[in-house]
Amino acid sequence: IEVRGNLKAVGSESEKIVFERNSTDVPGNDRYRLRFIGSQNSIIDNVNLIDGGRLTYVPFYNPWGLISAAIDAGNSSISIKNSYIKGAFPLGINSSGTTTIENTIIEGTRNSDWFLNAIALLIGENSSVSSSTFKNNTIGIKITGGNPQIENNIFQENRTPILLEGGSSPIFINNSAQNNGLNGIFVDGASIIADAVWQSNLPYILGTKSIAAGANLTLKEGTVIKFTNGSYLDISGQLITEGTFEREYRKCTLKSSINPAIAFTLNKLAGLDNNDRILDPCCGSGTILIERQLLKPCICIGVDIDPRALECAKENINAANVEIELKHGDITQKKFPDNYF
Repeated sequence: IEVRGNLKAVGSESEKIVFERNSTDVPGNDRYRLRFIGSQNSIIDNVNLIDGGRLTYVPFYNPWGLISAAIDAGNSSISIKNSYIKGAFPLGINSSGTTTIENTIIEGTRNSDWFLNAIALLIGENSSVSSSTFKNNTIGIKITGGNPQIENNIFQENRTPILLEGGSSPIFINNSAQNNGLNGIFVDGASIIADAVWQSNLPYILGTKSIAAGANLTLKEGTVIKFTNGSYLDISGQLITEGTFEREYRKCTLKSSINPAIAFTLNKLAGLDNNDRILDPCCGSGTILIERQLLKPCICIGVDIDPRALECAKENINAANVEIELKHGDITQKKFPDNYF
């Protein structure tokens, strides 16, 4: 079906609209597709689309064949929701326009013996995918550019759940990945030649990657980068990291309170042992001792001459749910056994 106007395929939860092959044979070149050309308001809602797509092998014209998606959206504007797309080959959905996908299952987009990169969803700049499930696909989503939004999706049993190309900067929010070949976002080896921003609750998995001169790669707070064996990040441009060190236990602060990140680092540099005994002679709001207890619990004692500081420390200690003994007074007047600390 070639759509130059608009297609409104709207079923219901109890009565789906179904697209499928007439033949009951194993799918071959008799697959089908929905092709959209310049369509701006097409809707696919409560639709089952089974065994779509097409790959015709024409060696003299194109040795890789003529590749078509089950839903070839092109640069059209299409809404796909509450639908089920199964068994597409070699592409489930191909969109370079504005495609919105919501509450949809895309399953079983697999390779053939000679075509090894079947993709459930291929998207570019302005698409969004939310509350959908990608299961048992070779590649779940391949992102070729721009800033598509990928939110609240589930990736299960795919070889590669998400493939990120070049300098794309998708917005990833609260996605989950279980039992995939790679439980994360695989970044291809192409150089980053324009500014890109990465942020996701899923890890980015890199082979060897380069940031070209004049390009910036910004890593937002919470970003995790994992490298495959022997790989590295080659930086000719600029790598910008914007992490944070938020601590929810910080209910009370003083003018002289130490930054939790510094307290954390001091404890790591000091070395950690369960048999340690730690004394903070001017404990203030208790940050150094709290960070120590969060890393590896031991005996911790805090002393301060200011009762307001001790009240502040007590509030933070309770919020952090750790054990620290607090003492009021001048540290020079406090007596502890020799070699106790």
